[in-house]
Amino acid sequence: MGKKNTKNLLDDLNQWFDTYIFEKENLNLSINTIEQYKRVFDHFYDFCSYKEEDSDELKIGDIDKKFIWDYFIWKEKKFKKKISPSTKNLHISVLKSFFKYISKNDEKNKKYAKVARKLEDITIKVPIRKPKEIDEDELWKILLYVKELPYTDVNGKKSEIINHRNSLILKILIFTGIRTSELLNLKLSDFISEDEENYSFNVIGKGDKERTSYLKKDTIDKELNFLLSKNLTFVAETKNGNVLDRKNLWDTIKKIYINSGVNKSGIHILRHTFAKSLVSKNVNLKTIQELLGHSDIQTTMIYAKTNEKNKLSALKELY
Repeated sequence: MGKKNTKNLLDDLNQWFDTYIFEKENLNLSINTIEQYKRVFDHFYDFCSYKEEDSDELKIGDIDKKFIWDYFIWKEKKFKKKISPSTKNLHISVLKSFFKYISKNDEKNKKYAKVARKLEDITIKVPIRKPKEIDEDELWKILLYVKELPYTDVNGKKSEIINHRNSLILKILIFTGIRTSELLNLKLSDFISEDEENYSFNVIGKGDKERTSYLKKDTIDKELNFLLSKNLTFVAETKNGNVLDRKNLWDTIKKIYINSGVNKSGIHILRHTFAKSLVSKNVNLKTIQELLGHSDIQTTMIYAKTNEKNKLSALKELY
């Protein structure tokens, strides 16, 4: 790929990013990952535009460690929100990858390679925190609330489909630990009768990797059969035939927490709860890794390290 003939740095970055994203899309990265890359670039490009207004011409050599710190300061002021260390690391990682891509495909222009090397020196320490989870009492409250939902139309209200759908969504998240993106792509027809007691279904996880999850039939049979009888296609489908987006799903789960009297938020917390439940039952870490779809078992090890109950049980076995 030859050097691009552009009028200025902003045009150059814009055109390079188009080819960079095109390559990432052809590596079958998830839609969510691609969207993250685009958001990072949009914010960085806006900052570069802002900086150029204060100077005669922004040059590639201007992008260094201080430039990145100024970018984060500008971003916090613009959005009136502190940026977490993990978010900063995400932005730095995307920008490193982007400038490395340019330097590899434009070897004659050494300035981009210099930028890539400058960004390599930037590191932000992210504090290691225990993953939050929903305890057994809270889980019981949530499942009890779902069980008592009105599963038939009341006073002409069309709540039947929504309540069956929400119950199915919640049970899948709790008892399989799949990711939000995996659930939103899941179809009712994906559930295959594995044996007399269990369903199996395949999901496409990060890195376009496919794995199999399992769920007891008697846990979801009522919801699954009802939604199939209504000719719905997706698990997270609306009455209008659309699929919930991430925000709508988040709002749906949050409302269930509130109505069941549980002071928690988020969807990923259900994945943590599933993982820690497996650890507490002494399930082999390799099996947990495969069920969660972790590419690196070190990610799975986080749950093993935070299980205080198992530590106490292990000590008791010594005496």
